[in-house]
Amino acid sequence: MKYKYKLSLSVIAVFLIFGSLLLINYGIYKKSLSKNYIALSDSKCINVIYSDDTDLLLVNPRTLSDEDGMANIPRTITIINKCSTDETVSLYLDYYDDSTIKDSKMKVSVNGDETISPVILSNVSKVLGSGNVKNTYKLINIDVNKNETKRLNLRLWLDENEIVTANTNRFHSKYYVYSDKEIKINNISDTILNNSKDNLKEIDNNYYFTGNVTNNYIRFADMLWKIVAINSDKTIKVVYANNDLESIYNDNIYKDESVAYENSKVKELLDTFYQEKLSSYDKFIVEKEFNNDTSYERGWKTTYGSYKRNIELNEPSIKPYETDKQFGGNKKYKIGLLTLDEINIAGASSEDNNYYLNEGVDYYTMSPAVFNGSAYMCIINSNGQMDATSPRYKLVVKPVINLIDSLEIVGQGTAECPYLT
Repeated sequence: MKYKYKLSLSVIAVFLIFGSLLLINYGIYKKSLSKNYIALSDSKCINVIYSDDTDLLLVNPRTLSDEDGMANIPRTITIINKCSTDETVSLYLDYYDDSTIKDSKMKVSVNGDETISPVILSNVSKVLGSGNVKNTYKLINIDVNKNETKRLNLRLWLDENEIVTANTNRFHSKYYVYSDKEIKINNISDTILNNSKDNLKEIDNNYYFTGNVTNNYIRFADMLWKIVAINSDKTIKVVYANNDLESIYNDNIYKDESVAYENSKVKELLDTFYQEKLSSYDKFIVEKEFNNDTSYERGWKTTYGSYKRNIELNEPSIKPYETDKQFGGNKKYKIGLLTLDEINIAGASSEDNNYYLNEGVDYYTMSPAVFNGSAYMCIINSNGQMDATSPRYKLVVKPVINLIDSLEIVGQGTAECPYLT
């Protein structure tokens, strides 16, 4: 009996030791999968626990219906508010540029204490990322009362309507909870994307303002400008907001090279304007390609590319077009003009012409129109319509420059309270 009693005690002791080791290892395992104490406030009183690694990589995922996608095992996030006040945090997702699957093909959903119904990821509010992060998506705001705990379930899947043909397909992302007050968005591009997403059109990773925009004004070099676009490299294209500069485009209208920007009277005016008004701000202005598009079709007249695309076909494009002409084309400058394509994207072909680049005056674009023994340039007329005219007429000239993104700005972007650099 004593032997059996001792044996029983030994077995119990082994189980106790083994159980303790399991608990310790479970604690270590759980800790390794968690990111506690993300600094969400000065007092560091918010805890965030992730059930899995926050790096979310999907390789060759199957296409799924919403029903099947919601049946996937979720990534669970627990948010614990130990603060003395109510707090608001947000769930973000970074989309990495090494992904071969586009964000427009992915569905995302959140349920639990907060809910996002299945939605295409590219339709979620976003800002441009930096480094190897292409876009950052703000998935959902979470209000967490003091001493409250909230749990979220995140799911991501390839939409059932999409076809991916590459041998190896990957979608690389990272998700995290962060306090909005900790994210300081001071640079121009992020501020614009957050404040004006409803008026921006994405074209090849460029974001163009369209329509009757009233919050794209910026004061730079003590002058008022309108923001036209966020370029793909996050520089900012702006156009002079005033109409006090005038010039002919060229005076020799009987040669086809009179449509070339590099030999124009307009370029002379803009170079002088830059030297007198902007040269002291040169480090904030980026040299960029301007498209004096002299690609053409030849019939009984020479029809240049931008005229064909916009006035005849209404198919604007921001692509650079090659030409065998010895003039025009794509050249880098610190200052130039808008193309007819860019103004058409803004709304020049709309029925009511109620768009922000309708200035109520005739002004030149950088785009040639036609040559039929005499040259014509594309313009925007006083009704805001796309048109063409002889380069010998004196019209308004609207300078265009590109600003670096790292300028910090304040303001609301309106004409009364423009962004200030």
